Amino acid sequence: MVIEISVLRLLAPYFGTSLYVWAASIGVVLTALTIGHALGARLSDRWAGRSLLTLILALAALACFLSLPLAELVPVLRSSRFGSLPLRVTLSAALLACLPTFFCGLAGPLLARLFITDSRRVGTSAGRLSAAAAVGAIVGTLSSGLILIETVGTRRLLLVTGLALALGASVTARGLWWRQGVALSSLALGLWLLGAGPSRLLQGPCMVESAYYCIRVVDRTVEDDTLRALVLDNLVHSLTRLGDPSHLEYGYERIFADLTAYLVGSRQQFAVLVIGGGGYTFPRYLATTYPASRVDVVEIDPTVARLAYQFFGVSQDLPIRTFTRDARQFFLDERPVNTYDLIFGDAFSDLTVPYHLTTYEFHTLVRQGLTTDGYYVANVIDDLQVGGFLRAYLATLREVFPSVQVFYDRRLANRYLNPTQILGRTPLTYVVVAGPRPLDPHDLETRLTALGRQPTGALLSADRLARLTAGATPHRLTDDYAPVENLLAPVFRRRDD
Repeated sequence: MVIEISVLRLLAPYFGTSLYVWAASIGVVLTALTIGHALGARLSDRWAGRSLLTLILALAALACFLSLPLAELVPVLRSSRFGSLPLRVTLSAALLACLPTFFCGLAGPLLARLFITDSRRVGTSAGRLSAAAAVGAIVGTLSSGLILIETVGTRRLLLVTGLALALGASVTARGLWWRQGVALSSLALGLWLLGAGPSRLLQGPCMVESAYYCIRVVDRTVEDDTLRALVLDNLVHSLTRLGDPSHLEYGYERIFADLTAYLVGSRQQFAVLVIGGGGYTFPRYLATTYPASRVDVVEIDPTVARLAYQFFGVSQDLPIRTFTRDARQFFLDERPVNTYDLIFGDAFSDLTVPYHLTTYEFHTLVRQGLTTDGYYVANVIDDLQVGGFLRAYLATLREVFPSVQVFYDRRLANRYLNPTQILGRTPLTYVVVAGPRPLDPHDLETRLTALGRQPTGALLSADRLARLTAGATPHRLTDDYAPVENLLAPVFRRRDD
C-alpha cells in the first residue's frame, strides 16, 4: 500500500490525479502482485528457505531504491508522443511500481511456507499471517497518508520502505554470512541515499509536498510580463503580478471581476466567499478593489494558504479570512444562511474536479448561504464535443436555482475562423452564473462600459446553449451518483490530440 500511494504521488506532478491515474496505478500494482504471488507459490514448493527469502527481500529493497532514478523518466514519457495519454500513464505507473510490488508479491508465499510448520494448524497459521499482512497494510496506509508523505516526502518514504525491506532481509539472513552481505549492502545503499544521495533524486519537482499536492512556485514570462505561478501537481492554478493586485491574467477571473462590479453596483460593503484560494489572485483583487468588503476564502490545503501569503503578495492587513478546510465541510461547520452576496467557485480543473462540490446537495447548501439577491458563480472546464460534465452540471444547478446562465471569454472567439464554433472544439473555461433571476447581457455591457471596463465575458444565448449541449439526457449529479470523472474522461483522453 505504501508503494501504491507513493506511485500516485510521483505521477501527480505530470499527470494529475484523475481517474486514469488511479486506475492505472492500482491496476499495475495488483497485476505485479498477482504475478509475484503466482511465481512465489511455485518457488516456495521447490526452494523454500530463508536463503531465497533473504534474496527476494533484498531485491525488493533495491527495486524501491531504483524507483527514484526511474521517476526521472516519467516527465520524458509524459512529453513524448508515444501512444495515447492513458497509455503513457499506465506505462509510467508500471515503470515505478512493477518491480517493487513484484518482489513483494514473491515474498508472500515464501513467508507462508516458512511460517506454517504444523499441518494440523494450517488454518490458524494462515489466518494469523493474513491478519499480520492486513495490519501492516493498514499501518502503512494510515501512516503514509496522514503523516509521512507530508513530513518526509514521497521519495524519502520510498527510501524508508526500501530500508524496511532491507532490514527484513538482514533479519532473515542471520547466520548466513554471504546472504547477510547482500542484505547489509542493500541496507547501506538505502542509508546512503537517504543521508547523502543525489539531492535531485530526493527533492523531485516539488518545492513543497503537502498532504494534498506537489506544490511549486515559479516565475513565468507571459507576453513579456513576469508573473508568479502556483503549480499544484501538474496544473497552474494561479498567475499573479506581484506589484499589481488589479491584474487578472485568466479570462474567467476577469469575468468574475466584471460580474462583481455589475452585481454590487455602487455598494462598497458586501460579503463574498471564494471556494478555492490557490495563489489568492482573485481574493486579493477583491480585497484591494473593495476594501470595505468582507472576503472569506475556503482553501482545503493550509500549506497552499501559507504559501499564498508568503510568495504571492497577499498582505495580512487585507480583509481576507481564510478557512482551511474542505468547502463542503465549511458549509456544514459554519452553516452560513443568507450571508453572502456572491459566492465564487474556483476549485475545478479539466482533470481534477471534487465531485462532492458538484452535487444537488452541495448547491442546496450554497443557495442557503446566499442572500435573497445573491449569485453563485463558478468556472467549469469541458469540451462539449466529447465531454458531458457541463451538461450535467447545468442540469443539476437548474434544480436549485431559478436562473442558470453560461458566459465565455469573448477574446477566445477571435482565435477561430468561425466564432460560432467556439464551443465544442477544445476544452474551454466557462463561467456559470446561478441566481434568482437571469442577467440582462445588454444591461451588463452598458453598465460595465459606463464604469470604464471593457467586458470580457460573452453570454451564450439559451437557444445556442441548448443546441451545443444537445445529445444524451444529462446526468443529475447527487451525493449518491456523481460520475464526474467519467464525464470528463474523454477530455483527458483527447488532451494531447
